[in-house]
Amino acid sequence: MTSKTGTLPAWLNAERLGFAALGLTLIALVPIVETWRYADVSDWSGFAAAGRHVGTTILLHPLQWRESFVYTPGAAWLWLPFARLSLVAGFFVNAALMLLCAAACAAVAARLYGATLARSAALVFAWAPMMNAAVIGQTSPFGLLLALTAMLGMQRGSVALTALPLGMLLYKPTYAVPLIAVVALHAKWRELGIIALSAVVWYLLSVAATAGDWAFPVAWAEVIRSWNAGDVSRNLDKAISIPSLLARCGVPFSFAVAVGGGIAVATVPLLRRLPLVEAASAACLIGIAVSPHAWGYDAVLALPTVFVVNRLLREPARTAVLGAAYLLAALLTLTPLLHFDAVAVVVLAGLVWWFSRYRDPA
Repeated sequence: MTSKTGTLPAWLNAERLGFAALGLTLIALVPIVETWRYADVSDWSGFAAAGRHVGTTILLHPLQWRESFVYTPGAAWLWLPFARLSLVAGFFVNAALMLLCAAACAAVAARLYGATLARSAALVFAWAPMMNAAVIGQTSPFGLLLALTAMLGMQRGSVALTALPLGMLLYKPTYAVPLIAVVALHAKWRELGIIALSAVVWYLLSVAATAGDWAFPVAWAEVIRSWNAGDVSRNLDKAISIPSLLARCGVPFSFAVAVGGGIAVATVPLLRRLPLVEAASAACLIGIAVSPHAWGYDAVLALPTVFVVNRLLREPARTAVLGAAYLLAALLTLTPLLHFDAVAVVVLAGLVWWFSRYRDPA
């Protein structure tokens, strides 16, 4: 990837861009002054419940719908330390950890995409889905950190630095699978071997997490099915992926998922043709665009595409494109009022851009 520069408008200097980034960050963080009051019904409550129930049969046989754990069951061990904290205390600790993950993402992305640390931090923290994850008790910034670290390993040609983060990322398979597909399409067989061993470790951890249930995938699949039906019916306003948007329009869910799968297959030539790091950046966005279940906070995985755009476009087009994307993303905070998550527009536009990049990769 080669950098293209240009000239910013005279009125749009670095200081004003910095203030704009700070403003967008604060706008996305402000809701936390209220969301902590609803920690018992927030996304965080599900993770906290996993920490309390790990190692028991309750993990995959929850007493309440909200306590369903749909990530890899073995990942519930990650939330065991939170079992000693109150729900509100755990909520704030998680928020702080996610902000630390965001800072680490900025540092890794600066190295990976050749941006200055200041610009990288502005791009990461001003991205509303990143701050929204901290505000509602989600963990997607941690997933992005693992993805970026794996891409840094790809850039450096390091087998371990590529494979180990991807193995860890299997805690949420929907994040890991698109990147693993890139590794496979680029014939990185040693990396795939380590990832396969990681999957075995996750299986054993999951057996322990479910109180010795070696057939846990059966119960896990039922939990996912039941939870997804309830979550989709409650939260379709938050949809940002093609299948979930189609489902919102009344398309049968199975057909919507099939459409997403078809688009995923259509991206295979793109992922094979692009250089490895670019292909992985594209795969992060493609993964959420075709996911059967993707809400606003999942759009942290659009940030690698943002960094590629930041690297490739010249001014003033770069600032215009990124400015529009960040303003649309900022509307995420108003989703309850708008009954639509504008981040979906950014995700779909990014998908179209990657397809055009395949046609003209230079």
